[in-house]
Amino acid sequence: MKLGNAMKNVMIRIGIDWPKVEFEVDNLMLMLNYAVLQRRYPNRPIVEFEIAAQEQMKVTELRLAKLFSTQVKAASISTQNPETAAKKAGGFRWKNTQISPRTRPPITTHVLDVARGSPAAGIEVRLEMWKGNQPRPLFGQEDEGGWVLEGSSITDKDGRSGQLMSMIDALNPAYTK
Repeated sequence: MKLGNAMKNVMIRIGIDWPKVEFEVDNLMLMLNYAVLQRRYPNRPIVEFEIAAQEQMKVTELRLAKLFSTQVKAASISTQNPETAAKKAGGFRWKNTQISPRTRPPITTHVLDVARGSPAAGIEVRLEMWKGNQPRPLFGQEDEGGWVLEGSSITDKDGRSGQLMSMIDALNPAYTK
């Protein structure tokens, strides 16, 4: 482990043997790594996968928290009066501005044949939404006819499905399969 130049200069000024300190710090890091390795080495592979998944989940949670905190800031800025925001930005607001139309539906899929390592052509893909009497489907039990077909398609040579639902700007939360 390399210590910063400022720390190195301070240690030299007060008479501490710098190469020895650096060597000791490196040895300490090696001992810590060895201790962690000894503690985790007897773990079965599934335990190590679980530990790795938990660590990845922590990283993902931090990234999502950072992403959503910036989106909240951006949303609060965009909730201002649009003309005031445009004046602050130094521009003007077009009267007939429209967002470009959507080019694909909000739910798409791509199927890969993992045995061949290539896209899977000719596979039927169905999109169904839960619209049953219960608030949500009960998995592991027989379907009681609550699933409603939204659309179906056959994958093309690139493994992509066709349009499974109509093009809409906002997708309502739903249970789908």
